[in-house]
Amino acid sequence: EGRLPILSNDLSCGGISFFCARTLAEGEIVQIAVPITAQPLLLNIKVLRQRPQGNDPLFAAAFEELVHEEEKMIREAVFSLQLSGTTGI
Repeated sequence: EGRLPILSNDLSCGGISFFCARTLAEGEIVQIAVPITAQPLLLNIKVLRQRPQGNDPLFAAAFEELVHEEEKMIREAVFSLQLSGTTGI
């Protein structure tokens, strides 16, 4: 419950990996704000796994219930990041 900052590690068309101080359970559905457009996209993600990594664990998550426009914006952002040589957001 509540809002917590996350630090993205990698973004793909199917999901995101990120660091978060809070422990998230495998299978948990949470909402994140992804700043890839003028107004950040609020997207639902499903936590797939957690890997311990320093103080904040690294989580892998898949996007859930994307509408076509959200999927399109994510795909454009991923390709833009790849062209710029950046993986995180």
